[in-house]
Amino acid sequence: MISDPAFLLEQLQKNIDLIEIPPDVVKREQKSLDDQIKKVETKEVRLIKGYQDGVFGTEQVKGPLEELRKQKSKLIQESADLSKRNEEMLELQKAPKSLEDYCKVLQDKVRDADFETKRKILRLFFKEIIFHKNRVLLRGIVTIPNGSSLEWNGQTKT
Repeated sequence: MISDPAFLLEQLQKNIDLIEIPPDVVKREQKSLDDQIKKVETKEVRLIKGYQDGVFGTEQVKGPLEELRKQKSKLIQESADLSKRNEEMLELQKAPKSLEDYCKVLQDKVRDADFETKRKILRLFFKEIIFHKNRVLLRGIVTIPNGSSLEWNGQTKT
């Protein structure tokens, strides 16, 4: 798996495709949130101005102003979450090159590693190892397509 990161890259791309948001959608959503925040801010200003001008009393302003602030806070959080998700997406899109480099470094280190280190690395890739008669079933964090095989000590296993 680490000698040919193409399979890992394919799995990574599948995950990217599942969570990727097109840039135009992100911009549209961000603009919509910004517009909503501005509308709430305008309502806040009008409410405060009405209070200052004596149009509204304290009780008439208190509840609606609190509600507007909650709404604004929620919109700001949604905007921040969208920005964070977009930044994470951009980082994830850079990963394939990094993954290739990582696999090369890992290959070099595994060649020189002792038995215990190799065992620890394998445990990172496999969630479960089941021994049944003369077969070994490996359940890993990365699924291997049907019909694919792994090479173990020079012997090919499907």
